Amino acid sequence: MGRRLNTKLPSIRTRTSLPNLPSLLEKEGKYREQQRSGYNKRHSAKQASELQPGDYVFIKDLKRQGSVLTRHQNPRSYIICTDQGTIRRNRSHLVATPAPSSSPALVSTQVREQSSPGHHVSTPRTPHSPRPSPTAVSEGNSETQPRVSRSGRPINPPKRLDL
Repeated sequence: MGRRLNTKLPSIRTRTSLPNLPSLLEKEGKYREQQRSGYNKRHSAKQASELQPGDYVFIKDLKRQGSVLTRHQNPRSYIICTDQGTIRRNRSHLVATPAPSSSPALVSTQVREQSSPGHHVSTPRTPHSPRPSPTAVSEGNSETQPRVSRSGRPINPPKRLDL
């Protein structure tokens, strides 16, 4: 727009006027807003709620829970404290949870803490009946019935081997 055109065609030497910059920026801003709103409507985009420091979250990609330390300088990013360290995640990977749920690892440590050396909890044992050995069962079975495959079909040995 502002450069001199290099052409062999004859032209009038008057300079073309530049567009009005503020009105051009306003027009482009309106166009961008229309594009943004159309995209968001088409893709059902929703504005995620803000997380506050101390909020408990579930981290989707790690399948782990943590708490929000601070908001990161990048947009929609948060610094999260987990049991394995501090990480940064985008808001789309975080699900706000009301309170930290107890994971199996936490439950087992709580059970160990509650049971002290003086308190021993015993589980009742059930008496086991002695099982016959698998070879004894197979020997008795082979005389009365032919062997059976997993699908239930009888296994007949070839007659040429005289078994």
